[in-house]
Amino acid sequence: MKYGLGWTKAVWDWYNEVWKKHARGGVGGLGGVIITFFAMIVMIIGVILGAILDTIVEFFNWLGGLFNDKDDDRARAEIRDMSCDEINALSEERLNSMTQALLDGPTGDDDEKALIKIVECLNCDRLTGTYWPRFGSRIQDDTHGNEFDRLRVAMRRCRLVNFSNWDDDATRVFIRNSSCPDLQLLTMDDIKQLLRNMFSGFTGDDDERMINKLIYCLDSDTVQRLVRERGFSISDFDDEVDGSEWIQLVRIFRSKGVSA
Repeated sequence: MKYGLGWTKAVWDWYNEVWKKHARGGVGGLGGVIITFFAMIVMIIGVILGAILDTIVEFFNWLGGLFNDKDDDRARAEIRDMSCDEINALSEERLNSMTQALLDGPTGDDDEKALIKIVECLNCDRLTGTYWPRFGSRIQDDTHGNEFDRLRVAMRRCRLVNFSNWDDDATRVFIRNSSCPDLQLLTMDDIKQLLRNMFSGFTGDDDERMINKLIYCLDSDTVQRLVRERGFSISDFDDEVDGSEWIQLVRIFRSKGVSA
């Protein structure tokens, strides 16, 4: 018999001792029945309590293992110190094992940042061909808050997500973290979708500043074409941008050859 923490064994030994005394003493009749019955009840309760305590101890050992696992610590440290070239040079087996370590158990901010760096660094063929089909859903499920906005920006690099799936938060993060040369590579459809995302609902100061940055970064020909598109006239921008941000936007439009 497995006695776990020792409680069950102690009760079992006590029961045997009572039984031996009962047998040696020749206690019979009602007294013997009562003693035997009482000893059996105590033994059963002890077995049940021992099993429960064993289960509780095993659960907390398992839970502690989740938080004390060193594999994700090593993976985070390695990825943090790697360049994108070094991440791309990792073997498939090594990259997969590191990703699995980051996804196992609770995924904290540092784990999320390491996963995002992998998505930001992998070349598009490898990212879309093998890595994302295997881990993409879990990475998205385990990434939250500001890290999730950053993840969506990283996904956009290899067309894993469309701007039409973004809210204004993700759109602002994308524009804020993009250089003017990057924004100049956007198609007209991309530019209009980004603006729609920020026009949708209440347009706050942060939205207005990112609208201004986007227009500022575009070349004059693109801006002049944009304001001829339905829903993106000077009047439409005036409806969305107010105060000092509107004054700044008027100056930007004029610098692009657009009267406002």
